[in-house]
Amino acid sequence: MAVAPTILELRMSWHPGGEDERSNLVRLYFTEPADIPDCLYAALLASKAPGPMGLEEQNGHARQADYRVHVALGAPGGQPSRSS
Repeated sequence: MAVAPTILELRMSWHPGGEDERSNLVRLYFTEPADIPDCLYAALLASKAPGPMGLEEQNGHARQADYRVHVALGAPGGQPSRSS
Protein backbone atom coordinates (compact mmCIF):
# COMPACT_ATOMS: atom_id res chain seq x y z
CA MET A 1 0.00 0.00 0.00
CA ALA A 2 1.33 3.44 -0.85
CA VAL A 3 0.73 4.91 2.62
CA ALA A 4 2.23 1.89 4.42
CA PRO A 5 4.51 -0.12 2.10
CA THR A 6 5.08 -3.01 4.53
CA ILE A 7 1.35 -3.60 5.02
CA LEU A 8 -0.64 -6.01 2.87
CA GLU A 9 -4.40 -6.45 2.88
CA LEU A 10 -6.93 -9.22 2.46
CA ARG A 11 -10.19 -7.83 1.09
CA MET A 12 -13.61 -9.20 1.91
CA SER A 13 -17.01 -7.92 0.87
CA TRP A 14 -20.55 -9.13 0.96
CA HIS A 15 -23.93 -7.89 -0.13
CA PRO A 16 -26.75 -8.22 2.43
CA GLY A 17 -29.33 -8.81 -0.29
CA GLY A 18 -31.65 -5.82 -0.31
CA GLU A 19 -31.38 -3.40 -3.22
CA ASP A 20 -31.32 -0.41 -0.89
CA GLU A 21 -28.59 -1.86 1.32
CA ARG A 22 -24.93 -1.02 0.72
CA SER A 23 -22.11 -3.50 0.50
CA ASN A 24 -20.08 -4.26 3.60
CA LEU A 25 -16.33 -3.97 3.05
CA VAL A 26 -13.82 -5.50 5.48
CA ARG A 27 -10.03 -5.54 5.31
CA LEU A 28 -7.49 -7.62 7.22
CA TYR A 29 -4.20 -5.71 7.31
CA PHE A 30 -1.09 -7.85 7.82
CA THR A 31 2.63 -8.15 7.16
CA GLU A 32 5.30 -10.80 6.67
CA PRO A 33 8.14 -10.22 9.17
CA ALA A 34 11.53 -10.68 7.50
CA ASP A 35 13.11 -12.34 10.52
CA ILE A 36 10.27 -14.76 11.36
CA PRO A 37 10.09 -17.45 8.66
CA ASP A 38 6.64 -18.52 7.45
CA CYS A 39 4.88 -15.91 9.59
CA LEU A 40 1.98 -13.68 8.67
CA TYR A 41 1.34 -11.07 11.36
CA ALA A 42 -2.25 -9.79 11.47
CA ALA A 43 -2.24 -6.16 12.59
CA LEU A 44 -5.81 -4.92 12.14
CA LEU A 45 -9.26 -6.06 11.04
CA ALA A 46 -11.47 -3.12 10.05
CA SER A 47 -14.55 -2.25 8.01
CA LYS A 48 -14.77 0.70 5.66
CA ALA A 49 -17.32 2.60 3.64
CA PRO A 50 -17.45 2.07 -0.13
CA GLY A 51 -16.31 4.81 -2.49
CA PRO A 52 -13.99 7.79 -2.04
CA MET A 53 -14.87 8.25 1.65
CA GLY A 54 -13.80 4.66 2.28
CA LEU A 55 -10.41 5.24 0.66
CA GLU A 56 -9.47 7.78 3.33
CA GLU A 57 -10.65 5.33 6.00
CA GLN A 58 -8.60 2.58 4.38
CA ASN A 59 -5.47 4.76 4.34
CA GLY A 60 -5.95 5.50 8.03
CA HIS A 61 -6.38 1.81 8.79
CA ALA A 62 -3.18 0.97 6.89
CA ARG A 63 -1.25 3.58 8.87
CA GLN A 64 -2.68 2.21 12.13
CA ALA A 65 -1.71 -1.34 11.14
CA ASP A 66 1.81 -0.16 10.25
CA TYR A 67 2.14 1.49 13.66
CA ARG A 68 0.93 -1.66 15.43
CA VAL A 69 3.43 -3.82 13.54
CA HIS A 70 6.33 -1.59 14.47
CA VAL A 71 5.28 -1.45 18.13
CA ALA A 72 4.72 -5.21 18.38
CA LEU A 73 7.71 -6.41 16.37
CA GLY A 74 10.06 -3.55 17.11
CA ALA A 75 12.86 -2.21 14.99
CA PRO A 76 15.35 -2.98 13.60
CA GLY A 77 15.10 -6.72 14.39
CA GLY A 78 11.41 -6.99 13.67
CA GLN A 79 11.30 -4.99 10.49
CA PRO A 80 8.56 -6.36 8.25
CA SER A 81 9.36 -7.22 4.67
CA ARG A 82 7.31 -6.57 1.57
CA SER A 83 5.61 -9.53 -0.01
CA SER A 84 6.63 -10.28 -3.56
